[in-house]
Amino acid sequence: MVISRAIRPKKNTLKSVVEVGTRYKKVSTRDKLLKILEKHKNGLILTDLAFEANVRSCGNVSQVLQFLLRSKEVIKESCPHCNHTELYKLNI
Repeated sequence: MVISRAIRPKKNTLKSVVEVGTRYKKVSTRDKLLKILEKHKNGLILTDLAFEANVRSCGNVSQVLQFLLRSKEVIKESCPHCNHTELYKLNI
């Protein structure tokens, strides 16, 4: 004869209600980069752009910048001080 009993008789379960929140639209890397380049008129280097945009992959930033360069929204210039560093600026 098997007697059934509760396995955890004194377990308290939470009475939580799942709220249906508003979903936000994910901001694309392109929009982030354009917004940052609007703030910095003198231009930024690739790593600074990735840091400001809070994007972990510099490869992703580099790829997006290549598309922006082809569409002539962003221009690439050399640094006026050292002539070695590449700065990305918004094409105005």
